[in-house]
Amino acid sequence: MKQALIALALLASASSASAANLVVNGGFETGDFSGWSSTGDTAGTTVSWQVPHSGTWHADIVPRIGYNHLEQSIQTIAGHTYDVSFYLLHPPFLFVPFNNAFSASFDSQNLLTFTNALGWYQYTHFTSSITASSNSTLLSFNSATEAYYELDDVAVIDITPTGGVPEPASWALMIVGFGAAGAMIRRRKAVLA
Repeated sequence: MKQALIALALLASASSASAANLVVNGGFETGDFSGWSSTGDTAGTTVSWQVPHSGTWHADIVPRIGYNHLEQSIQTIAGHTYDVSFYLLHPPFLFVPFNNAFSASFDSQNLLTFTNALGWYQYTHFTSSITASSNSTLLSFNSATEAYYELDDVAVIDITPTGGVPEPASWALMIVGFGAAGAMIRRRKAVLA
């Protein structure tokens, strides 16, 4: 009986999914933009140690002229819902012009947009739930016109509830487990008789 309970516990733990961050280098802890693509005016866009939200590194997104795009293609499942979150800082320095812009999107759906933002003194957590429409989804951060934004702890997590119909391998494991439990019970009855 004890073995049957252990087998059922293993089966239950094998079928549960873990919520893993799908973003490569979301905290920029490699000290560079590994996993990311930076296009446009990248002169001021760097990975810096000066004011990270957590860890040692964060991304400075500071285009001098025009636009900068920091992007990553995320492997998703069409129809699944994802929690997209990140921390953003826009320091209110005197030299930051009022004509700046910042936006973030996932699967071409706008997560947030700032235009001529005055700035704030601490990191702010932004989060949205988005349903992916394809198996590869673009996560994009865009800034313009000498905007000074700092980005850290970017995460995309599949929050689609698991359950429903088990996969064929789970069915096979369940049938073997129930068969083993039945055989043990039958054997025990034969020994007692």
